[in-house]
Amino acid sequence: MGELVNFFRCRFPRTQVLEGSTIIFYFSVSMDKPIIVWRFRDGKRGHESQTQGFLQALGRLRAIESSDIMVTPGLLGSLHAAFGHLLRSDSLPDPDLLIGAGHGTHLPLLLGAHARGGRTIVLMKPSLPIRWFDLCVIPTHDDVRPRNNVFTTRGVLNPMAHNPGRRSERGLFLIGGPSRHHGWDEDALFRQIDTIVTRESGIPWIATTSRRTPQATARALVGRKWENLHPIPYSDTPDGWLSGQLQEASAAWVTEDSVSMIYEALTAGTPTGVLSIPRRVVSRLSLGVDRLAADGLVTTFSTWRDHAILPYAPNEFSSGKFFLGGASSGQFNEATRCARWMVDRWFTNR
Repeated sequence: MGELVNFFRCRFPRTQVLEGSTIIFYFSVSMDKPIIVWRFRDGKRGHESQTQGFLQALGRLRAIESSDIMVTPGLLGSLHAAFGHLLRSDSLPDPDLLIGAGHGTHLPLLLGAHARGGRTIVLMKPSLPIRWFDLCVIPTHDDVRPRNNVFTTRGVLNPMAHNPGRRSERGLFLIGGPSRHHGWDEDALFRQIDTIVTRESGIPWIATTSRRTPQATARALVGRKWENLHPIPYSDTPDGWLSGQLQEASAAWVTEDSVSMIYEALTAGTPTGVLSIPRRVVSRLSLGVDRLAADGLVTTFSTWRDHAILPYAPNEFSSGKFFLGGASSGQFNEATRCARWMVDRWFTNR
């Protein structure tokens, strides 16, 4: 216990450490055992989506056994997770990996690893020093300099799986809302949708909203009359509905503010277009979307409109590629790429 206490006092000098029972340090890798994972959760949907995506990708590569550990906000919650449960519990096997997303998971994750062994993985740029973790999975838009323990991704990880099979003829509109990086122009948005559904009149479309969509926009969407577009408000969709729609859609148009949804559509293998929304500032997130467009991974509305490009190439759907606006690419799945890199680095002989 003394070594952990010294570790804790050194890195968090303003915190009082409560000394307790003896802690055994143990870490082993066996040829006939699954990878043991402790997943630290803070209950936030976006963070849990990231860890879920990583574990699903890892599970497709190797057998894993995962245990969920809930972390409540604040220092007391971190201490409770670490000392009150993890370090004194015989119910959890010693971990090979400890993974978390969200700043509140980082402290109990470090304490758990120091006490019970295992390598630490955080799925974001940590507020604590990067060198304290074995692996930091950080989006490129956070602009972190290269390190041996940093793996950069395009966007945050997500649990979407690529669908290489034949897709329906149905298209999707995914409508977000104003944020600190983006304003909102309902009229301009509807003009873009009008142009698409008019030009693609033979395609049945579904449009759905999000929690950030202004109520006025949601009401206007439901009240408009399109022959080939059916609006479904976010409040009317069951859990898992959207992921299923992305798996089947022939194309998805996503408002620029919904950055996570853009990456989910790409991961699903759905041809993805971006609807223009006013920018309050030029942010790292918006620059990331610009890079996707420059690399041909997504198509902006203006490019599609001005060049009259049809965003549908059915021959690509069954070949593991997506196609929109004249550019195609191999399968996009950052969670799988990250998991494969980690397995190759740490578990090649397992």
